[in-house]
Amino acid sequence: MQRQSDFEPVSLLVAGNVGLVAAGNAPYSNLKELVDYAKRSGKPLTYGTPGLGTSAHLYGEALRKQAGIDMTHVPYKGGELGAVNDIMGGVLDLTLISQGNAKTQSAGGRLKVLAMSGTERTKALPNVPTFEEQGYKHFGLAGWIAAYVPASTPKPVIAKIAATFRETLQEPAIASKLDSLGYDVIGGTPEELRTFYQREYGRFAELVKNAGIVPE
Repeated sequence: MQRQSDFEPVSLLVAGNVGLVAAGNAPYSNLKELVDYAKRSGKPLTYGTPGLGTSAHLYGEALRKQAGIDMTHVPYKGGELGAVNDIMGGVLDLTLISQGNAKTQSAGGRLKVLAMSGTERTKALPNVPTFEEQGYKHFGLAGWIAAYVPASTPKPVIAKIAATFRETLQEPAIASKLDSLGYDVIGGTPEELRTFYQREYGRFAELVKNAGIVPE
C-alpha cells in the first residue's frame, strides 16, 4: 500500500468546483430561498449525485445538516447527465454538477445555479455566490488535479518539473481549452501543493465524518 510519504508534491495543476442547480422555474434562486421553501413545504427535497462518497454527495449532506432541512440523496450511475435530465423532467429537485456543466446547462435558462463550491467565485460563473458567501462551511474546491513524483526524486528535478508545468499551463491555447472544460488553472509550487493537500485532507475528513460515512 502506497503512503503519502512515498511521494513528493510538484504542482497543483487545475481545480474545479461544483454548482448546486435546480430547474429554471424552481421557486428559489439562492440558498436562503431554498431553505425557506424546504421548511415551508414540509416535504423532503431530493438531490442527485454521481454516487456515494463523491464530492457532490458529501456537499449535499453538509448542506442538509447545516441548513437543518430534510433532503433525500439519489445516487445516479453514469455521471451527471441522468440527474440533470430528471431535474428538467421535474422528477428531481436538485443536483450538484461540475462548474463547466453548470455554466453550459444554465445558459439557456432550463437550469439555475443556486451556489458554487470554492473559497471565491469561479471565473466560469462570476455572478453566482459561493456556499461560503451564503453562510455554509467546508464547501471549498470540489476537485483538483496535481502532479507528484517518487519521494526519491532530487529537489532540483522537482523544481524544474514544476516550472515546466507552470509555463505550459500559461500557454493561451492550453489555458483556453482548460477554461472551456470548466477548470481553473493553478500551476502552483511544490510547497503550495503540500500546504493545500494538508488542508484539503483535513477538510474532507470533516465532511466524511459529518456525512456519517464509516469504513466497512
